[in-house]
Amino acid sequence: MYCRLSFRLARHLSFSKMKTSTCIAALATLALASPTKDAYGSKSLPKVDLGYEIYQATSLNETTNLYSFSNIRYAAPPTGENRFRAPQPPAQNRSTVQVNRPDTVCPQAQPLWGLNSVEYITRYLAGERSFNRSEFSSEGSLNISNIASLASLIPEPDPRTTEDCLFLDIVVPQQLFKKKPKKNGGAAVLVWIYGGGYTAGSKTDGYNPAGLLARSQENDDDGVIYVALNYRLGAFGWLSGPTFQEDGTSNAGLHDQRFALEWIQKHISKFGGDPKRVTVFGESAGGGSIMGQITAYGGNKGPAPFSQVSQVNDESCYCCIRRTDFLSQGYSAVSWLRAHCVQ
Repeated sequence: MYCRLSFRLARHLSFSKMKTSTCIAALATLALASPTKDAYGSKSLPKVDLGYEIYQATSLNETTNLYSFSNIRYAAPPTGENRFRAPQPPAQNRSTVQVNRPDTVCPQAQPLWGLNSVEYITRYLAGERSFNRSEFSSEGSLNISNIASLASLIPEPDPRTTEDCLFLDIVVPQQLFKKKPKKNGGAAVLVWIYGGGYTAGSKTDGYNPAGLLARSQENDDDGVIYVALNYRLGAFGWLSGPTFQEDGTSNAGLHDQRFALEWIQKHISKFGGDPKRVTVFGESAGGGSIMGQITAYGGNKGPAPFSQVSQVNDESCYCCIRRTDFLSQGYSAVSWLRAHCVQ
């Protein structure tokens, strides 16, 4: 199902009503062209037993020495009775080793403001500097009476689109994976939450962590582990309201993120990571989602399943938040950010 809906999400964030302007320098995205070893049918690449399923690394990049574990299921398919509800644990399937599972993208939405922005940017680049709000609202050229004529502007769905999209990717340096401790300890973990206005995006959308991981291995360091996760979007992930909540879960997308973060706490040590050293970072809606995770449930259900936060946004504010500092000081979110971020 391909949504063509516009949402005013700030009214409905049951986890958090806050908006964030914090960010760090954007993610390095050095793409390194190099040969890889395909894991399909290969016995040479490592396997990880998650209890409910066994996964084999998808590939080993022989230039960067990075293992990729792609499309690991972290929740049951959010379909049928699970649609519009909080994510559920995946079913057990140990009959075969999971490898080269097809990539998935959660159903995307095309908000009306996205169509408005095309017209605005075109006119701005042409030199126009004075605009009337009515030109870009329901009273203007893009209104419900002519919405059918705009269908041609809406892109076709990505062929990877499916409701069964709750998967995550893990990229880990080969040497780090081989050295993973049997008990406590392990490497730092970076968890990426993508942006896209809560209506678009995916775990693989436009970002390659190779450059980031290469920097983490400088000075003979073992490096860090990178995780990226999918979460539901548009109507599938961000509906709310009293009637809806009688038989559904509001803002299921935030619950997806939480479920994946809790999955990381449980399983990342099997890849060489330390669950006590998890940093989440995100851009735009990803950054806003992180603020929702920090303030989830008003702090009444224990600490968030991560230790640090870095946020990437469109404004020039750079801030790395340590969750323990944020919560221990007793500040409101807004006052804390004003006190600790440098504009």
